[in-house]
Parts: sequence; C-alpha cells; structure tokens
Amino acid sequence: MRLGGLFSLRLAAILLALGVAASGFMVYRVYTSSEVPGPTPIKHVPGNTETPPPLTKEEKKKALDIALSQPMVQKVLKASHGNYKVLFMTPAPHPNYRLVWIHLNFNRSAWLDGMFYTGVRLDNGTVVRRYVHRKLWVSSLDIVVNLNSSKAYIDADVGLPGGHHYEPELDEAMPLIKQYLKHVGADEIRDVVLLGVYYDHCDKGLVLTRAEITMNNQTKYYLVAVDLCKNSIDEKASGEVIMLPNTPLWG
Repeated sequence: MRLGGLFSLRLAAILLALGVAASGFMVYRVYTSSEVPGPTPIKHVPGNTETPPPLTKEEKKKALDIALSQPMVQKVLKASHGNYKVLFMTPAPHPNYRLVWIHLNFNRSAWLDGMFYTGVRLDNGTVVRRYVHRKLWVSSLDIVVNLNSSKAYIDADVGLPGGHHYEPELDEAMPLIKQYLKHVGADEIRDVVLLGVYYDHCDKGLVLTRAEITMNNQTKYYLVAVDLCKNSIDEKASGEVIMLPNTPLWG
C-alpha cells in the first residue's frame, strides 16, 4: 500500500490490505468515487529495449542475499524467527542499472523506525519517490536492489500488528479515535491497534490505526487516521473496513 494513494480523492477502488494477526482475517479498506483507475500493466514488446531481460539464477540469489542483509529486513526476519516468503521477484526497467524488485512477506511483524524510500504525492498530484521517516508495524517489505552497486532501497507495506499496541503518538490520538468511534455508533471499543505513523504527511505525524468495536451486537472493524498536526480525524483515510473470512495470509 502506498500512502500517496491513500489520500488521493481521485482514487476509486483501492484495497488497503492489512493482515489481522489475532483473527486470521484479511482486512480491506474500500474507497469509491466517480473515477475508476486501472493498473498499468508492463507488456513485453519484441525489440523494446526498455523491457529488462529475465533474471538469471545467479542474479536472483545475489539480489535476495543483498535484500536479506539489510538491517531493517533483519529486524523483521528476527521477529519472524527466520521465516519469510518471496511474494515476487522481477527485474525493474532502468536505462543504466540492473535493478531487481523484491516483495518479502513475513509471518510476524516488527516495529521499524527509520527512513524508507517511498512514493509521496505532491500538492499538484504528482507522485515522486524520496526518503521519508516512518514508524510502523511491518510484516511485508518492498525492496529494490541495485545489482551494480549492491545497494537496496526499502519501502514498507502496513502489515500484521504485533507486540505492544501503544506508542506516544497513539496515546495523543486516542481521545479523537474514541470520539470518532462513538460518533459512528460503537457500543464498545474492544481494541485499537497502531498500524503506522507517517511523518511525510505532516511533521507531527499521521497516526493510522485499526479498531475493533461492537455495534448492534455485531463486531465491526474501522480504520481511523488522526492528523496530529491539525489535531483532527483524516476523513479520507478513515472508515469501516470489510472483513473477508477464511482468507489465508501466507498461502
């Protein structure tokens, strides 16, 4: 999931996939509007020099070794007791370098505080990639490896919540979170889990949480986002989520 897409009013049907460890469910946040953008597939065109050649066995091994050696990856790997899954590994087009895009899934999450190379949406709608400071629970990572320089560029997807649930940012946001949940009709707030703090949104951070509530004797789940700079709920990133039962997380 990319934060830039999270706040775009033009997005029509974006699924924010958040694994819920305790329930074994997959969580989706659905956005709707009049415009329905689709993905832009990468097509192989014979003779197109921009299409990178397939990865060799040696390139795959080197790229994975570089990715797994990164300190932030090591932290999630340690939390997962060495268990991980390569969701995909593919060459990324670049005019000068041999790049490999890897997506890693882990069976547990870790709390990461660091600089991520991620997409940021500018005021004019343009999305650029830059280093931003984020603190969040992570159970999956996007990693681009430059085989020429042996460097790795890491971005994070919000994943399984884990460990303790409360950080200072969540404590500050909690009154507004409770107020919002009562406003939507919560009879009882069972749990609030911190998913991430995004400092590229504002200096004090955007706090993204998942809440479990009861409403009319039913269990419901909400994403609640609090903009600490404005001390207000971010309505574009908050709302009920759809729970799909019996969805395997790790295949």
